[in-house]
Amino acid sequence: MTADNSFLVAAKGLQKSYRQRGSGFLAAGGRIRAVAGVDLEVGPGEIVGLVGESGCGKSTLGRLLLRLEHPDAGRIFYRETDLSALDEKALRPYRRHLQIIFQDPYSSLNPRMRIGKIIEEPLVIHRLGEAAARRQRVRELLEIVGLDPGVANRYPHEFSGGQRQRIGIARALSLQPEFVVADEPVSALDVSVQAQILNLLLDLRQQFRLAMLFISHDLSVVKMVSDRVLVMYLGSIIEEAPGDELYKRPLHPYSRLLLQSIPLPDPRRRRQRPPGGVPDGGESGNAGCAFYPRCPEKREICRRQPPALVRQGGGRRVACHLYQDETI
Repeated sequence: MTADNSFLVAAKGLQKSYRQRGSGFLAAGGRIRAVAGVDLEVGPGEIVGLVGESGCGKSTLGRLLLRLEHPDAGRIFYRETDLSALDEKALRPYRRHLQIIFQDPYSSLNPRMRIGKIIEEPLVIHRLGEAAARRQRVRELLEIVGLDPGVANRYPHEFSGGQRQRIGIARALSLQPEFVVADEPVSALDVSVQAQILNLLLDLRQQFRLAMLFISHDLSVVKMVSDRVLVMYLGSIIEEAPGDELYKRPLHPYSRLLLQSIPLPDPRRRRQRPPGGVPDGGESGNAGCAFYPRCPEKREICRRQPPALVRQGGGRRVACHLYQDETI
């Protein structure tokens, strides 16, 4: 594969598994499949949402795209450069363009460092600018994320969760990246603060044409920010659609069940949740579709044969035998 020039970041056939931890028979060399042959593309200035239940491999996929972890197989492209072929030394210049916003604003900031130094640290590591220019850049970044530049000498514990996440965002922006993985960036925040951070991310996309993979298990949050949505189940992308289309007409049975599980504002009404628990990502009991044990619309072919992720027109793809004869 060669990366399409219309896309900023692309992946082809990404795979990642981990040795299963435990004692007794669980330690007998089993492996947990976190990412299973994922293809995706993110265009310049595009926000792609990635949704799925906890443990489905969303965060691992995000870290693979940034080469914070190395894939077992597959390729990762930034523009026309194959990042998966680079060693750490050759990869270092590209890290400026690919950054991450972490989930937990309480653990992702060094409590012993002043926030000015936290935001400045990437500039120091990459040897960008003199000390005075770096300090000025820190002041600019604090203003960009809605904080007073005068707080640069304070420590993380002096800030609220929402303010800490703004600091984390400022740190991610310090190197002027083109692509950011936002890994559950509002899940640890109060609902009243979540909308502020989401609006900030949308403003930054507009201001800097920032591309983003926005990871979340909350479909309501993803709907607010995403141009396109990918649905992930047990390490695989099972549906892709423009954001509005997914919420209007989900195709995959799992996507429909996820949408039905969104909480309703009326406490007297209950949403349906996907049946059964999420499997652990190890070997399943059938050779077919990974969702087969939980699917309310399963067929015999679903047990025997895994469905391909095929195009359905209108920018949609789905991996489900219900649609295998309806490809466009």
